[in-house]
Amino acid sequence: MNKYANQIIAAAAILLCFWYLPAPGAAESAKELYFQAEACSRKLQDSKKKQKYRANWMVCIEKSQGVYRQDPQGPWAAAGLFMTGSLYRDLYKRSGNPDDNREATQNRPPVSDQYHRAEACYRQLLNNPVQQKYRDRWLPCIKKFEAAYQTNPSDAWASASLYMAGFLYFELYKRSYSQADRQSAVKHFTHVVRQYPKSVYREKARRAIEAIKRDDDLLAVIQEAEKSNEEAEDTEALSTEDSGAEAG
Repeated sequence: MNKYANQIIAAAAILLCFWYLPAPGAAESAKELYFQAEACSRKLQDSKKKQKYRANWMVCIEKSQGVYRQDPQGPWAAAGLFMTGSLYRDLYKRSGNPDDNREATQNRPPVSDQYHRAEACYRQLLNNPVQQKYRDRWLPCIKKFEAAYQTNPSDAWASASLYMAGFLYFELYKRSYSQADRQSAVKHFTHVVRQYPKSVYREKARRAIEAIKRDDDLLAVIQEAEKSNEEAEDTEALSTEDSGAEAG
């Protein structure tokens, strides 16, 4: 009797395990959902025929919205939100529907908010040396900075966002030794130099490009540049005070 009872209990336990197992695809991560949405968007952009039909746009939009719904506070949420806004914006260009334009605007947080979220992502990564070893921990932070820039390139926070994307790519390169990461860093810094001639980040980006070409420690170069700027400002302030004293 005990033998049969044990068999029944074991069978019941197995059934319970299968009962509570998630359905295939149900436990997909926000990262996986993001790349699915990105693939959908690329296929749509490559097919002018598909772009004519609203249903095709909504399929990709639903996928990008799923990224945010899966983990609203996660590292891929902002990127998913940005993709949703971009898809609605492109759809609006074809549909002329005011609702699509409103959705495009609502799914794009202010650049400053996006920048601070990206910065928080980076700071969290800095506090975890183990996670710094993995490429997929860097990419969400990079994409957050890129998304902030792309939201409005003329915004006051845009140059900082683009610069930080380049900086993180170079930090990733120091760990991955991937020339693609190095080139991405140079590309972002070059855009800052060319696109924002009056920004304080222009000089930082220029110095960064030189440091990369020399294979210098980029962070050390930046810190030295900031120190030089502070010393120059202090010297200028002292000079102004001396002139004021003589005039008095």
